[in-house]
Amino acid sequence: MGRTKPSGFTLIELLVVISIIGILSSIVLVSLNQARIKAKNSARNSQIMEYAKALALFKSDSPQNLFPNPPQLPPKFCLGTYIDNKCGRNGEESVAIGTVLDNSLDPYLPSFPAVQPPVPYSAGNFIGAIFFVTPLSGAKQVSIQWWLEGVGAVCARPQNTYTLASTDLSGEVTECLVTLE
Repeated sequence: MGRTKPSGFTLIELLVVISIIGILSSIVLVSLNQARIKAKNSARNSQIMEYAKALALFKSDSPQNLFPNPPQLPPKFCLGTYIDNKCGRNGEESVAIGTVLDNSLDPYLPSFPAVQPPVPYSAGNFIGAIFFVTPLSGAKQVSIQWWLEGVGAVCARPQNTYTLASTDLSGEVTECLVTLE
């Protein structure tokens, strides 16, 4: 009488298959996280492009060919609505309510871009985007500052820009600053 080989998988075969599935799933999860970050950055850049277009349209329609210049010194406004009307690093920028700016841009933006979640940073979070009029320019120059996740993230460059600067902050966040003329 011969012994019959039992059908099925051995324990070693099952462990090998489980480990291969684990390795493949970890690779997929890393790729999904990178895709999520790129999608958020793309949405943030898209918002900046919308605001830049609205600002350019406002300037072209202005009799003095000037950007909006809300009456505040220094004139800084959050682009979007945030808790306590504060944006910047950990909401430290105490920025005036942007109603004057919103009302100025209202004809050029069918709806204001949706507020994006904060950009995570080891020392806190970067919240929103900041619009400010360059001091002493008489609203001939304005700047927009915003943040993207990750090192080497690509900042949007709206048309008619004067400068575009990007800075990597401690390998976690890319700071973008664009000046419009």
